[in-house]
Amino acid sequence: MRRKRPLRLLVLGLLSVAVLIYLVLNFPPTYGFMISDFRFQILPIVLVLVFLFIFSLVAFLLNNKRRGFLVAVFILGYFILKLINLTHPFFIILLLILLAMLELLFAKRK
Repeated sequence: MRRKRPLRLLVLGLLSVAVLIYLVLNFPPTYGFMISDFRFQILPIVLVLVFLFIFSLVAFLLNNKRRGFLVAVFILGYFILKLINLTHPFFIILLLILLAMLELLFAKRK
């Protein structure tokens, strides 16, 4: 029997992409805001929103949260590698191999 696709993942994805678009269009990448005595940069918030969008979209399309999580971690890992200037293809291949091994490990346990 086929499982229904959870609609809440699609709603989460659309909501996160709407907030992401708002942040990208209205704030510069170096923008920081204050909450109490703490100063936060906007970049980690954008990365979390990108992760949520990719996770929810892939999990909705594939109907599998584990694969959605792994694809989102791969893309976010690629963005973080680009951010710290590790652009050699070897690093991307290592990240892909690591996530493929995790997929095989979790698929084996099931």
